[in-house]
Amino acid sequence: VMTEETYYKINNIISNSNNSDYYNGENITTIIPPGVISLPLICKVFAVILYTFLSCIALIGNLMIIVIIIYFRKLKTGTNMLIMNLAFADIMIALICMPFSYWHVIIFEDSKWIFGSLFCKLLNLFQATAVFSSSWTLVAISFDRCLAILFVMSRWNKLNKKRALYVIFIIWFFSLLMACPLYFANEIIREGNDNTETCVEKWNLLKIFGSDGTKIVSLYNKSLFVLQYCMPLLVIIVTYTIIGFKMWFSGIPGGDSCSQALKRTNKTLLQERHESVKKLIPMIILISALYAGCWLPQNLLMNVLASDTDILTHPYILFIWWIAHTIAMFHSVVNPFIYYCQNKRMREGLRYMLRWLPCVTFTEFKLLAYPNQRAFGEDVVSTSTVQRWFKKFNEGNENLENEDRGRPCSTVDNDELRAVVEADPRQTLGQLAEALNVSTATVSRHLKEIGKTKKLDKWIPHELNDYQKNRRFEICSSLILRNKNDPFLDRIVTCDEKWILYDNRKRSGQWLDINEAPKSFPKPQLNQKKVMVTVWWSAEGIIHYEFLKPGETIIAESYCQQIEEMHKKLCQKRPALVNRKGPILLHDNARPHVSKKTLQKLGELGYETLPHPAYSPDLAPTDFHFFKHLDHFLNEKIFNNEEDIKTAFEDFIASRSQDFYQNGINKMVSRWQQCIDST
Repeated sequence: VMTEETYYKINNIISNSNNSDYYNGENITTIIPPGVISLPLICKVFAVILYTFLSCIALIGNLMIIVIIIYFRKLKTGTNMLIMNLAFADIMIALICMPFSYWHVIIFEDSKWIFGSLFCKLLNLFQATAVFSSSWTLVAISFDRCLAILFVMSRWNKLNKKRALYVIFIIWFFSLLMACPLYFANEIIREGNDNTETCVEKWNLLKIFGSDGTKIVSLYNKSLFVLQYCMPLLVIIVTYTIIGFKMWFSGIPGGDSCSQALKRTNKTLLQERHESVKKLIPMIILISALYAGCWLPQNLLMNVLASDTDILTHPYILFIWWIAHTIAMFHSVVNPFIYYCQNKRMREGLRYMLRWLPCVTFTEFKLLAYPNQRAFGEDVVSTSTVQRWFKKFNEGNENLENEDRGRPCSTVDNDELRAVVEADPRQTLGQLAEALNVSTATVSRHLKEIGKTKKLDKWIPHELNDYQKNRRFEICSSLILRNKNDPFLDRIVTCDEKWILYDNRKRSGQWLDINEAPKSFPKPQLNQKKVMVTVWWSAEGIIHYEFLKPGETIIAESYCQQIEEMHKKLCQKRPALVNRKGPILLHDNARPHVSKKTLQKLGELGYETLPHPAYSPDLAPTDFHFFKHLDHFLNEKIFNNEEDIKTAFEDFIASRSQDFYQNGINKMVSRWQQCIDST
């Protein structure tokens, strides 16, 4: 984008390589700037071939990015949605910017425009919007990665699909807003003796400002240069530099005072981290250098032309312009290759899509496969399918075709499912299905998609990622070191919630004589009657427990009320702890536990909260100790009403000695050490 006069000059100088007409800003003339060398025919043919080749490569490469992300469910993440948006913007550049940048100069003489006045206005609008969107999507990707490194375990900065859509909407709205003036500036003029229609940029609307109109156009051009090139480049360089420094200089908890085994583990982690940074640095330099190098000649040339029109008389100005523009368009070609090289899952998906080519080798899924597929192959059937077939075979039915279902296939939003699970990780498949109004099979399938599995009666990620593993290691290391320097286990107050079923019988195998038919037992109902209990305890014993009303679950308000009740009883049972050292609360990261209202209540009462890594019931004594023994105690018991459940729970508490509670708290040290050793 440049001033009106400069635009006419550069456009018509290029056009004069085909014709003799030259527009000097007011009149049509046959004067060609002296000394300017026209593009020879061989250069025009080469330009057509080159631009066509670049357009095809950019179109195919970016289209493959979109297809791969849509096809593989594991790639449908927030960050990959930004990458897909970048690919879409680059496709727009390949279809709109590249072909229309030379067609009316090389293919048609006199810059003849044949697409009508509406498309004349829309062309520059679409071109500028696509370029802006491509640039700022790169900024969003770099910013997302920077936040992910700086705030590893924070759930608020996680870019899920919903937030990614918001970011994409903002990018396109901003890009369209910056390109809007070009819609009003472009129009068709008639020039030459034959009144040839040409689409040019003419800022007629600014004539009402008089001489200030030129200043407004100049300010707009400079704004485009800063917002489309300078600022995105600065953000990309800064964010990727921060990522490199953060990963290189971040320390490992424990320091010099930790054990020799822990020191060796720390050294190994640091070496692995430095190796990953060494691999990351070339990619950082490549991304920044490609963006800076590809767009610098074009932006520099446009701004020089806008400020010094004498350069238009340079003998090779036409060659300079075409080279600069080609380099700028080349950036849309290399973007998909960068992400193919950077993302192993993307490369695996590409090999799968191109497996029909003789030069492409694809054997099996490794990164894009789910655990059962990695173990048994891509075409493995599920356990439920095998069980259904086995039942059919026993009935004499050998047809393996799926029977028509009475209920249509249902889908559920993964973000909604994740929110329901995190609100109460102890829910069963039946409860989740009832809450979301879908089948248990649908819930089970989507739980696999979001990587959840059930351990110690809680839904947690099937496989913790590297950040979550490092977070577990850091917290366990710091807690072991703290307890060694200043023992604090006797100050811990821990709590959690649990559903107690009315029917606690479990179906198991039977010992039978030969040819003896097994006895049939009814399957447990999908939604069994149950009641929730919340338990607060310490190394000294039970502090407080409370049964919730039928159908009631823990929310922030009820949790704060329980904290107040527990605090009153703790003041009576252990006044020295409350008044001197102060209690330390250990609970998991369920939403009611970490809500703003809960944190305010704990602050008012002066409670310290012990760090607890997410998805780690194996580090929570209520889960791995108290509830485990409670399950054994309740096994095979049947209750008729809530009073029977309360009586059984009180019997369990009465049967436990103080050593039971002391051992449960003390086990945490060995659990922390196991977590460190397994990292």
